[in-house]
Amino acid sequence: MQANQDHLKKFFENKALFEEAVFNVKNEKDRREILNILADTFVRDTLKEHLNFMHINNVSDFTLKQIINILFKEIANEWIDYAVHDLKLSKDEALEALQHEERVRFIKLLAEDYYKCFKEYIFEKIADSFIDLLVFNSQENTRSVFINAVINSDFILDRRILNINSSDQLCRAAKRAKELKDEKLHTFKKRIEQIQKGRSQLNIPKAQRDEFAQVYAMYEKKIKEVQMLKLENFDEMLLSVKKALISALKMKG
Repeated sequence: MQANQDHLKKFFENKALFEEAVFNVKNEKDRREILNILADTFVRDTLKEHLNFMHINNVSDFTLKQIINILFKEIANEWIDYAVHDLKLSKDEALEALQHEERVRFIKLLAEDYYKCFKEYIFEKIADSFIDLLVFNSQENTRSVFINAVINSDFILDRRILNINSSDQLCRAAKRAKELKDEKLHTFKKRIEQIQKGRSQLNIPKAQRDEFAQVYAMYEKKIKEVQMLKLENFDEMLLSVKKALISALKMKG
């Protein structure tokens, strides 16, 4: 029994051991991937009513304060899953292993460290959600009052310098950017259709078939590259808004 307790104790004395066991984190790249997944989960799901502009109803609902507490719970839950499935503890035993002040402090410090490391991932995704809201409102026109409240809040500290006046102006920019992206994707997909049609001809020589294959692969790559681009890559105003939002979030968090 004492041997088991000593084994459990080691997990809460060594951050690298805990991360590798519980999160399968072996290097900085693994850590970044985990933190990026957590950031996406928080903004799109767990804390969407406080972080995601698509789900926030009032500017006053926005808060970063709950992130560390939710991170703490997330880490604790991951520990329980690991302890049950890999260490073959019962759920009660896994929970009991956390009932030590130094272990609670260990997880709290890990949560705080993770937040410091990945808050910029969160800020990026929060800003992305505002761009999503602009696109949505350009189609539905139901959130203009809220968007104007954001523009006139401390989320956009230098709106006059950025020449940002209203939700209509930003929604037009978002609509224009989406249309440019869609148009570029449509052009590449149309080209692929033409290549497929040419490649399907039965009696073309091998050299031409090889050429078709190379061009096809090139356009497939172009499509993936454009799909990865965010809308601010297609409009300077959206880029300025996103930078302003991230700057404001850094001051808040």
